[in-house]
Amino acid sequence: FSNYSITLLINNASIMNDGLLKDVDYESLITHYNLHLFVPILLTQYMVKQGIDETLIINMLDIKINTNQSKRCAYLLSKKSLADFTKMAGLEFASSVRVNGIALGWIYDPIGSPRSDELKQKYTKRIPLQRKVEESELLQTIDFLLENKQLTGQCINLAGGSELTY
Repeated sequence: FSNYSITLLINNASIMNDGLLKDVDYESLITHYNLHLFVPILLTQYMVKQGIDETLIINMLDIKINTNQSKRCAYLLSKKSLADFTKMAGLEFASSVRVNGIALGWIYDPIGSPRSDELKQKYTKRIPLQRKVEESELLQTIDFLLENKQLTGQCINLAGGSELTY
């Protein structure tokens, strides 16, 4: 990597295991926090140390960070922590690196388990705009963050208004 200048990092890696607070174990918490929080922190530190102006980091979040559901508590707690880290890093590193987040709603079916048409209709009815997020809308949001040099420490909700119903 020493010959390359990286100016955009999108922290998108994710896992989502089920588990209530009463059942969550240490291993699940560590697994989720390692991937969703600790690795983005270390990658952000790396990006800052590069010292390249106009660097942008985008942390992919989940619209459910606006809720307190606990059926996937390790996942949700680690994503909520990533959202807080996004704000802290946005402030601390503002002179050199911008850090923002995108809290996504439904965009894809889970890998390996496509949803039935009936279930897709059920999910769609819960979204105020009555449709899932399209890939092109995500790309437009990334472009917006790239072009708007005034944004740091912000989280954009890209979920068709789903956050309004929590």
